[in-house]
Amino acid sequence: MAVNSQFLFFYIDELIKHHWVDWLEGPLASIPADEHKGLRGFQGAVGDTGAGPRTRAGEAYQLGILSGRIVKPQVAGAAFPSGWQSVIEGRVPATRLGFYSYVIGKALRENPSDPNLERALDCLASIFILHIGFKVDERWFNTVLIFQFALNQLESSLKRELSNREIRYLSAAVIHTLNSDERKLLLEPYISDQQITGLRLDLKDSPIQYFKLADLVTIVEENKIKTGAFKKDKASLFWADPTRGIFSRAARSQGTQVIQELMKVDQGLAGLGKENLLNETLDAIQANVDNIGIFSVADEKFTDFPQLLNEWQDLEAELFDATNKAAESVELDTAPPLWSLSQKEIRGTVQAKVARLPAAGQNKPAAAMNASDTELEQAGQTSENSKSPNKTTSPKLVLPDDEAIQDILDREFDQIMEQPPVADTKPKKASEPGKARAKKTDYAEKDARNRKLGESGELFILRYEIQKLIRAGQSELAKRVSWVSKELGDGLGYDIRSFEIDGSEIFLEVKTTTSGRAAPFFVSANEVSVSEVKGASYRLVRVYGFPNQPRFFTLNGSLSVSLQLEATSYRARV
Repeated sequence: MAVNSQFLFFYIDELIKHHWVDWLEGPLASIPADEHKGLRGFQGAVGDTGAGPRTRAGEAYQLGILSGRIVKPQVAGAAFPSGWQSVIEGRVPATRLGFYSYVIGKALRENPSDPNLERALDCLASIFILHIGFKVDERWFNTVLIFQFALNQLESSLKRELSNREIRYLSAAVIHTLNSDERKLLLEPYISDQQITGLRLDLKDSPIQYFKLADLVTIVEENKIKTGAFKKDKASLFWADPTRGIFSRAARSQGTQVIQELMKVDQGLAGLGKENLLNETLDAIQANVDNIGIFSVADEKFTDFPQLLNEWQDLEAELFDATNKAAESVELDTAPPLWSLSQKEIRGTVQAKVARLPAAGQNKPAAAMNASDTELEQAGQTSENSKSPNKTTSPKLVLPDDEAIQDILDREFDQIMEQPPVADTKPKKASEPGKARAKKTDYAEKDARNRKLGESGELFILRYEIQKLIRAGQSELAKRVSWVSKELGDGLGYDIRSFEIDGSEIFLEVKTTTSGRAAPFFVSANEVSVSEVKGASYRLVRVYGFPNQPRFFTLNGSLSVSLQLEATSYRARV
């Protein structure tokens, strides 16, 4: 029985940049009207009941960006599409990968030549391609792993990398062989890690062409077979087009290392008769049921293979970094509510199931965040070392609202900003290693971990920046000041994007404490890294004495230069 090892009928950049963005900002972003709540509701809401939307929607689900199908597949007994049911019930049917795709697609529409976007799309391709697979004798195989196996063998024998044209021919041969009844020509060598003896090319107007793997180079060089003669010739193009093919894109990213490592692991598992590590994802897609997302599956299944897990985490880090840079290029003033939800989803701060959608015709935001807030305790509470059985809790810290903050700024604007303290160049004596030390509560750490205090301090500085610009006659700039940690999440390495009086852009990371100006505080490795990238445009704003008598000072540029940084924890791997 034939399989379908390559289901793409479109370039992924077009799918992500056009269709996916339009859907998430359109029919998937609001509860559909009654006439579109039926089986073909998505196509009706899009306004096209033809094959185009059905095909694109199927690809979106199979590439892992939808948590459930939004169009019923053309297979016997298929149930009502669970993704469209989610929309009817007011939930966004996107996986975390889908939210990444939305951010990158949205940014691509505004800045198509941004190199960070190309990098982000290449990372996406390396994750998408892991969703392309086929089942033989109840076991899943990833097409890209088989292809990488063949590519490695041919390049090893040639002692060079293949040209783009050679990769195109190889992709056609691998796809044709896998989709035939002779797929054992590839599967048996792959499972046993032996040499591939032969492949086949299915041609439009002539018999099947069989050849040895090493003969592929001669076929290409002598142009014995033209690419236009391939059956389903676009399949190999969508796979290996030098600039847009899904494998070509994946090969340009950190995904290369993931594919190579996963290939070695999967060969070993297949040889032992064990299942594919990603079978949960592939099973869900085949069964047309809800897909929990490849990130969750990989985090669980890759843990027994440290090198694979490391490569996967590096790929995630590259995707996250490229997406952050892409997000900065989008004009936030015009971004829809879904933009904020996507940022929160990417950073793991809210689950999709709490994101309620507006009914058709309503303008309510797409993300109603229901997370409960923890109460704050005043920093100066009773010592943890107190043994009194009747120890009382301290009074709650009352934080100012927006109106109260504005009142403080109106009364004390000229006194709020102070000069930073002079750096102490004398090195600090490190605590003696190996000795445990009893200590009281570190209130600076409590402040750093306290979200409500941090948000209130950020709001204070946001209002200060706006008022600063308005007082300087820069009202238009004031309108463009953005509270990015609120709008996008806290993974960018700064909280507020603002401007100097001369119009130059600045990036503010706000650290707030109820204590005095000398209290230590925590910075993340990401914040240090971002401060080095942003350079002179980066600002660390230290707010202290908050909220009773708030003051702040600012440190410019790299935090590794302006601060004394002490390691307090380590990232550990086994």
